[in-house]
Amino acid sequence: MKTRIRSTKSASHSTSSTEAATVPATPVVATPPAATAPAAGSIIFLDPPPASANIPSPPKDWVASSNADYRNLLPRKTELAALPGAIKDLTRFTTYTQTLGAAAPPVAHVLQSLTSASAWSSMRTVTSAWDQFSAAQEGVGWTMARSQMDLLRPIFSLAVSHDPQLAVELPSLAALLGAKQAIAQRAASTKKANAQAIAKGEQPTHGLVGKKRKRAAEKAAYAAGTGSAPAPTAPVAGAPVLPTPVAAGAAPATEAASPAPVGAASTVGHS
Repeated sequence: MKTRIRSTKSASHSTSSTEAATVPATPVVATPPAATAPAAGSIIFLDPPPASANIPSPPKDWVASSNADYRNLLPRKTELAALPGAIKDLTRFTTYTQTLGAAAPPVAHVLQSLTSASAWSSMRTVTSAWDQFSAAQEGVGWTMARSQMDLLRPIFSLAVSHDPQLAVELPSLAALLGAKQAIAQRAASTKKANAQAIAKGEQPTHGLVGKKRKRAAEKAAYAAGTGSAPAPTAPVAGAPVLPTPVAAGAAPATEAASPAPVGAASTVGHS
C-alpha cells in the first residue's frame, strides 16, 4: 500500500501569473517532469525533487551587497505586461534613427537592455514560485522525517549505550540522532561524580580513570600475593594527586633547621 502526503500548494497555479511577462527566447526555468513512479511495494511519504531540475548556482566570484537597494527600480506589473509587446515594436521600428534622431540611444542597445531585464524578471518570478513550492514541500518532508527520527532515536541511543563503538563507526547518524549529545552528558556526569569523590578525600572511581586505577590495584594485590614487591605504579593520566597525610605532631621531613640569628656568634666572649 502506498502512502502519499503531498503539499496542497500547486506549482502550476503559482507560475500561471508569470506567463504575461515571459519574453520569447528568454531563459526561464522549465517545468520539471513528474517524478518516476516508485517500485512496487515501496512506501513513499513524499516525492523527492525531480532529478532533472536544473537550478544554476550564482557565479563563484559574485558577492551579495547588503547596501544594494533596487526596490525603486524594479518593474511594475503594468510594465511587465507591456514589455513583450514593446520589444516586438522596437524590432519592427525600422525608421527608429530617422524618426527619433541621433540623440536617441542606439536601438540595439535599447533592445538588448530591455530583453535582458525582461529575462531576469521572468527568471526571478519563476524561481520565486518554485522556492515557495519547495519551502512547502520541505516542511512536509521534515515533518515526516522527524517522526521517523523520533522513533529511531531512543533505539539507537540504547544500542550506543551497550556498544559505544557504534557511534564511532556511524558518526553522522549519531550526530543526526543526538547520540553524541547523550555521550557528552554521560561524560559530564562521570566527571561530576569523580569531583565529588575527590572533595570527600576519596580516589576517583568512575569512568576511564576509575578503570585504570582498578587495574593498577588488582596488579598490586596480585604482586603482594605472590610475595614480590609491586613495581612502583605510574600515576594515572588525568587522575588528581592527593596529598599524603601527615601524622599529628610530626615535623615535615623536608623542613630544615632554623638558621642561627645573624650576629649571635660575634657577641660571644665580648660580654
